[in-house]
Order: sequence, then C-alpha cells, then structure tokens
Amino acid sequence: MSATHPSFLAVRELRKHYGSIKAVDGISFDVGPSEIVGVIGPNGCGKTTLFNSILGQIEPTSGTVSFCEESITGKSPLDLSRRGIGRTFQSLQVFGKLSVRDNLLIAGQEFVGTMGRRLWMRPDAGLGERADELLELFHLKKVANKEAGCLAYGQQKLIDVAMAFMPAPRLVLLDEPCAGINASMVDELREILVTLNSTHGGSYVVIEHNMDFIMKLCPHIICMLEGRLLAEGTPEQIRADKHVLEAYLGN
Repeated sequence: MSATHPSFLAVRELRKHYGSIKAVDGISFDVGPSEIVGVIGPNGCGKTTLFNSILGQIEPTSGTVSFCEESITGKSPLDLSRRGIGRTFQSLQVFGKLSVRDNLLIAGQEFVGTMGRRLWMRPDAGLGERADELLELFHLKKVANKEAGCLAYGQQKLIDVAMAFMPAPRLVLLDEPCAGINASMVDELREILVTLNSTHGGSYVVIEHNMDFIMKLCPHIICMLEGRLLAEGTPEQIRADKHVLEAYLGN
C-alpha cells in the first residue's frame, strides 16, 4: 500500500469465498487522487471478482472498501455510480440500434436532475457538449450518427469506454479495455486515457492482460495470484519481481 498520498479508494483485507474456493483472499491496496493503478495476474486469479466485490455486483465475504474516507462496502452499483464511481465490463455494454452519440447521452442522463426534470429538458438533456467533447477525444466524431452496432468491434469498445466517462466520474474501474482490439487502437486508447487523466483528473483502476499497455499507462501496478496480492510497485519493480515472473512463466 502506498504511503505517499492520501487514500482516495482504500481496499482493506477484502475477501470473497465460495465455500472452500478463495476467489479473493485478503487483498488490500490504495488508489490516490488522479492515480492510475493497473491490476494484473494470470487468468482465474480473482481480478474481476475483486472488481465486482468493490463495486457492489457481489457481496464480499469480509473486508472493507472506502471511497473518499466513506465506507462503500456492500453499496449497490447504482449508489456507487451516483457517488462518482464508474466501470466497464469485459463484454460490450453498447446499445447497438442507437447512434454512437445517443449511447453517450444515455450513459449520462441518469445523473442529470430528477426524472421529471429530464422529461422536460431538451432532447440531449443538456449533455450535448459533454458528448461532443468525448466523441472528439475518442476519435468517434465521424461516426457519431451511425448505429453503434454497425461499427467494427474496436470502435464499439471505444464507445463502451467513452460511456463510462460521460457522467464525469471521479473513479473508473476498467475491466480489460484492450480485449479484442488491434495494436494501433491499443496505443490510441492508452493516449486517450492519459489525456483524460491529465485534463479532467479522476482515478482509474485497470485490469488488463496486455502488459505493454499496463506498463506504459500505470505508474502503480498490483499483481494477483490465486486471490492474493503477489506483488505491488512501479512497472520497473514489477518487471524485476521474481515471483511475478514465476507466476507468468513458471519456475
């Protein structure tokens, strides 16, 4: 755990057990303000279960999670969203029959006033400027009016990530954002996330198997193995850690 900054997200001794299976087994780590943290580990090591336990998709067996020094352990995903916490999933969460722009507008509308106010607002619910800004940043402006489902998978992935940023969240957890996209788009996505972080702030926690992406994006990386925290540090420290090398390459 880092001691160089105040805790923004604090995970303490988090566990999720399914009988004798310890999917997450005593994980603790911190995320500071405007920090980007990577989470790596072999398939089945508990990364997504960790995310789901933090974000209220599943109830942890024990342990605590706090956000801005307030306990959020066991809070619902909707409650967490309203507190400024967003996420993406491994699978696409895109409305294929709607335009790219409408996908972004829908992703932000839940956070604009009351239901009654939204019904009487203009069609874009006052979110048009924010949507256009993200369309530009994610290089989606030229396809803004096309049906999202008609686009290539990589472009749909960009839409999916852009939707997570529509409500201007303070914390975003990204689950394998590079899965299924080509190398040039991986570099593009990394540059977008760096730009968003530097211009809009917010903290990110990123699960990813693409090591080049993680090492270039995240100054702080944690590695999981069999539900536990195996190693934590800078990219250079993680690359040099013999336990991490053994976990990926074998003895």
